[in-house]
Amino acid sequence: MESPGCEQRIAKVSVAELLRCLEHPLSEEQAWAICFQCCRKIEQLAHSLPLRSVFVKGSESIFIHADGTASFQVYDRKQNAWTELK
Repeated sequence: MESPGCEQRIAKVSVAELLRCLEHPLSEEQAWAICFQCCRKIEQLAHSLPLRSVFVKGSESIFIHADGTASFQVYDRKQNAWTELK
């Protein structure tokens, strides 16, 4: 049975929400796929933005998109707000 709020068609989902909706641990293959997509996103950000570092606060800050790519929600000290690094 799916948890309340677990939609079938969504554009992106946090890893925390994904785990809650699956109601079981990720397989090793799924975990490696998420790690790979996160590494690809970090590499992409390193070449496109003047960032010194990206701090991922937790699984609620990592988003997996419908196409399998990853993005991060980070805190921007200059704007004093959370922003998504797509």
